Amino acid sequence: MKQPKKTTAVPAKKQRKATRFHGTDHWITRKQLAALCSKSTPFFATLWKLCAAHALRISEALALRADDIAGGFLVVKRLKGSQRTRLPLLVDLSTQVATGSYRLFPVHRSSAFLHFRRAAAEIGLHPDLRHPHVLRHSTAHWMLNGGAALNVTSQYLGHTSLASTAAYLNCSDQMASAAAASI
Repeated sequence: MKQPKKTTAVPAKKQRKATRFHGTDHWITRKQLAALCSKSTPFFATLWKLCAAHALRISEALALRADDIAGGFLVVKRLKGSQRTRLPLLVDLSTQVATGSYRLFPVHRSSAFLHFRRAAAEIGLHPDLRHPHVLRHSTAHWMLNGGAALNVTSQYLGHTSLASTAAYLNCSDQMASAAAASI
């Protein structure tokens, strides 16, 4: 008598959760930034405003010292192989300077991420937008949609290549949907 063949069930492949947001709507509005700041302590609200006003990565902002803001200018050594920028300071950092601390924002990067995530959840930001790097993307988006030239935006972001900045030229999903709805 023939024995039935043993069949081994092949487990179904698990769907991997996307680790990063792949859409083009990777920015927040100025109104959302204001709401985010209102849900944060004054210390972190100043940090968020600084990152948004100067298109800083959180690590760039946390590395700032008092001598980096001398004479009303902000000097930033950009990360990831980017250039050094010198920009007029757009945010009042007098409280941070007055503390006399070595760094203007003496907090660990992970702490800043947690504070941002909590405030972003409180105002109802999409989970994919609950990290401080969204502030840098927002600045680029605001500049390009406001009519700033690509080379000007590239310089402001500290990019050494226009190709790095060109990634922000993609229209957002909202913009594409609005255009489609208008026809």
